[in-house]
Amino acid sequence: NWAQELAISMALAMVTFGVKVAKAAIISKNAALARARELKTLPRDKRPTMTSTAVDVQSGRLYYGDSGGVLPTDINPVLKNQMPTVSLEIWSVANCAEFKAVNNALNVGAKLENLVVTTVRVNTLTFVPMCKNCQISIQGVLLVVSG
Repeated sequence: NWAQELAISMALAMVTFGVKVAKAAIISKNAALARARELKTLPRDKRPTMTSTAVDVQSGRLYYGDSGGVLPTDINPVLKNQMPTVSLEIWSVANCAEFKAVNNALNVGAKLENLVVTTVRVNTLTFVPMCKNCQISIQGVLLVVSG
């Protein structure tokens, strides 16, 4: 059951990373779910498939990203250096919600190693794992709360 897995993950996060990171993980999870619920009210053809929240554990700021739509043109150099040159999926590397949320955070001065990232599938409100592109592109984030 995903709720039990999430509770275990949160407990492990507290033991491994400390209370500050565990709190950021809870904030990230709740914010991503809230955003997904909001996006789910849009007409189906206007909804992104995924939405992500990145929380900076140092500042507490939240950053959002939604899959699809317009691809970012201001890709942060950290991501640009890490992202695959050819997509490992059927979509563009910069298409993903995680990529966009982390890019938004990095572009205003957040550090990759301070980010806790959560991704939710909008239609089902379920946590999902990162795709192959994001596993490479955002490698180095502090914690991923998703599936």
